Amino acid sequence: MGLEELHLKGMEGLGACVMTVADGSWFTSGFFLNSGIVAGALASAVFAREFKLRIPQTPVRYVQSIVGGVIMGYGAGLGVGCTLGAFFSAVPSLALNGWVYAVGLAVGSYLGVQWIKRFP
Repeated sequence: MGLEELHLKGMEGLGACVMTVADGSWFTSGFFLNSGIVAGALASAVFAREFKLRIPQTPVRYVQSIVGGVIMGYGAGLGVGCTLGAFFSAVPSLALNGWVYAVGLAVGSYLGVQWIKRFP
């Protein structure tokens, strides 16, 4: 029929908040942006005298942290991007999905805090 074959991009080809290594180098604009954010947060905490290494006292905290990280990573994969972009890109443009995400974020944060308070 003469139709052009369409290619379905994989996760690495989507532009959301996924950091891709296209030219074989890790030193991309995304790398420097993320490094600058971490360095700026560290400098801010040090200058405000708020920086402190906190080591969990119980092994339960390690399990909670790992499970929470896995759930967040899985959710980011389902959403095809990062969770920050889902909020900070959608809410300023008044998109409904950003507000739904904000409500879910608030409810999930509240439930997570209650869970940690109940099971220290």
